[in-house]
Amino acid sequence: MQLLLNPYLIFIFHAALSALLTYWVLNRRLTMDAANERSSHTGSIPSAGGVGLLLSIVIGLLYLIPGTWPLAAGLVLIGAVSLLDDIRSSSKRLRIATQFTAALLVVFSAGIHSDAGASEMLISLIAIIWIVGMSNAFNFMDGLDGFAGSTAVVVGLFLSIIAYKLIIEPVFWLGALVSASTIGFLIFNWSPAKIFMGDVGSASLGFLFAAAAVVFLPELPWWVVPFLLLHFIVDTSFTMVRRLLAGENITQAHRSHIYQLLNRTGWSHARLSMLTIVLGSIQGVTALGMLQIGEPQQLVIMGSFVLFYFGFALFVSHRARQQGLL
Repeated sequence: MQLLLNPYLIFIFHAALSALLTYWVLNRRLTMDAANERSSHTGSIPSAGGVGLLLSIVIGLLYLIPGTWPLAAGLVLIGAVSLLDDIRSSSKRLRIATQFTAALLVVFSAGIHSDAGASEMLISLIAIIWIVGMSNAFNFMDGLDGFAGSTAVVVGLFLSIIAYKLIIEPVFWLGALVSASTIGFLIFNWSPAKIFMGDVGSASLGFLFAAAAVVFLPELPWWVVPFLLLHFIVDTSFTMVRRLLAGENITQAHRSHIYQLLNRTGWSHARLSMLTIVLGSIQGVTALGMLQIGEPQQLVIMGSFVLFYFGFALFVSHRARQQGLL
């Protein structure tokens, strides 16, 4: 794949741009996150730091991948309503409505629309649920210093490598933008964090990854993005099912995700961030190998990872219950 622009210079530029914008947001203190009984930090920490990385990504999308304006527009919608929620809590109905609007925009731009056949309508519905679900799932997983940001860096990096091998230039640039912009933010978010990502960052990243998987089908295999985010998906799914079975209100904030239970049993923020980097890297390297095999073998590998993660989640939950954390 021949690139007209130097990817290393683009990477450095967006990492620096994101860092400068995050520093600006840090000093402006748009909103403060005060510690409460559900927090994993103490004191009050500036939030909405995701504004910097979001602006860096949107700027990059506009000049590197100009044909994907619906993706950028949906990203701005998600970012705007999430920033509003960071500054002063907005209604859940407004957030969900905005997420569905952004997802519909992406699905329509991908060529899946209301007058399609029955099978395409089913794909359309799955795509919308996938985008809205991942927007929220990534947000749920942003509960520790550097944790969600580290994951975004690794996923973006491997997305770029995979796109380079498959010769999908827009996805190459998208992955590089996410990775570079999040690195600039992580300078201030690594433990101990000086600023938090906020919903504006986490929901936007979740939306962008999920939407990219839809927009760039079929060039980008359907399983790539879900597999790169598999540890996040399993943690969110397992926790939601466990809480439903326990009769808990799944719309209420909590501290019982697997990564949060590990933190409460003694794992530090930095150690858990390193864990997500390792897991994400293993998934990334495995995904590169999976490009060389057929779909049946790919499904077997994905299923094996899912079983491992669910087994690990059961083990952590059991230990947490023994310690009175559940």
